[in-house]
Amino acid sequence: MQHVFHIPNLYNDILLDTFHYGCFEKGWSNSNCRHFLYEFIYCAKGSIVQWINGATYSLKRGDFLIIKQGLQHHTLPLVEETELFVFHFDLNNQQVRSIFQMIEDPVVRSGHLQTVSLEKWVDELMKDYKELFLQVGERDTVTRTRLSSSVALLRMQSKVLDLIGQIAEYFLQECNWNYLSMATPAQIEIAHNAAYQLELQALNGVRIFGISSHLGVSRSYLCESFKLVYGISPKEYLSKILMRHAKNELQNSTLSIEKIAEKLHYSSAAHFSKAFRSNEGITPSHYRNLTRSNFISFSRT
Repeated sequence: MQHVFHIPNLYNDILLDTFHYGCFEKGWSNSNCRHFLYEFIYCAKGSIVQWINGATYSLKRGDFLIIKQGLQHHTLPLVEETELFVFHFDLNNQQVRSIFQMIEDPVVRSGHLQTVSLEKWVDELMKDYKELFLQVGERDTVTRTRLSSSVALLRMQSKVLDLIGQIAEYFLQECNWNYLSMATPAQIEIAHNAAYQLELQALNGVRIFGISSHLGVSRSYLCESFKLVYGISPKEYLSKILMRHAKNELQNSTLSIEKIAEKLHYSSAAHFSKAFRSNEGITPSHYRNLTRSNFISFSRT
């Protein structure tokens, strides 16, 4: 016997979780969350701003984004009524997972995914499977109906898997291969986890060594991985987080410079002022006076 082709194992498993289409009113937002699934968010109507690991991404109708595993994220208050199609997923195929883990810009603008019209795809999915979605989770004692629903669910999953494949193909074409050759998927995951810990513990006097111990890697490996992924060291990243908190305190609180320095775990007010000036180009006092005078001028106009 002569095989035309022979594939001993053709198995690709997909996990789909929290699969929903929702209409959200103006002002809606959600709190910080972090999970170890990829998240797909498609803006079907209106607009949305998503905060992901310290950066914000705006979506308008027809745009979508992918949130990588392990990243802290939340939705900022909506400025208009918005409709979103969202699902979470994971794959057992490590090569495809590495493509999603290497994503630099998570946003895909309307029409850029040339192999499929997402608006049409979502409309067809809702039309073909809306009744199925409403039935999922309901107990059905009729064996034939239950089996029919299972077959329909399998077909729906294959449709979503095909979409994920097309999205992976898009990101594969968009990849920065210099970036890929430098940072491995494991290093990217370590860097993202470290960034999350820095965000989470910035006001608790966090130390880089403590994070490396928590993640089970050496300090040097953590710093190397972080620099490859973010372009700066963990210490510099932490400094940027502290400066963000410092500017918020200077603008919105009456705390003295000394108290702010203490709150942010600087050794002294002088050390805090030096760090602030190095990052922002002006002293904390000058920044406070400048932002407050601008606010007063704006309020009077």
